Amino acid sequence: MRYISHTSGCDLVFASVKEKLPTQLFKTMLSRYMQEQQLLKVERDPNQALNVYAGSDTFTAIGEPEGAGMRRNVPFEKLWQELIES
Repeated sequence: MRYISHTSGCDLVFASVKEKLPTQLFKTMLSRYMQEQQLLKVERDPNQALNVYAGSDTFTAIGEPEGAGMRRNVPFEKLWQELIES
């Protein structure tokens, strides 16, 4: 999801009504656009609630898809494209 949102220039926010922090992060993201507030915490850990604003991520930080290390001669973008299309 991070790769797709980064290539598309989109925010990526995981929100849950059962957990307080993801809901708060989602509300903050909406406030950012409505009231031009500053960014809150960026969270990229897949084990936590994702909160990645457009332009705050990098392809290097995203990394290769899982298991792609065996194919070192294939460009980074092609590895992700193959994963998305399959």
